[in-house]
Amino acid sequence: MVDAANKTGFGWQLMQTDDNNVLRTVSYGGQALSKSQLSWSPAQTELAGLALALWQYECYAIMRQVNVITDNSQVLHIETWHPVNVREKRLIAYLLQFRLKSHS
Repeated sequence: MVDAANKTGFGWQLMQTDDNNVLRTVSYGGQALSKSQLSWSPAQTELAGLALALWQYECYAIMRQVNVITDNSQVLHIETWHPVNVREKRLIAYLLQFRLKSHS
């Protein structure tokens, strides 16, 4: 899964390897940021984007290892993230139920 967040919205791409071990895109998704989300830090929007993507594919992702490709260093090390507010605590608690493996 490729996750991205920027100043206007969240975006993600679900990918799967084919029989030749080549990554192929299976699905795309995205959502615009709300007015309150526009003030979030890049790490917070990236975290929320990952949660939205996994929520959309939860029935497929819950029992498998999910490889997350992101350029956000905090999201790469979610196990050691120190949440600063309740929103981050909820997002991290949700994400930790998945077997995530992060790549940059």
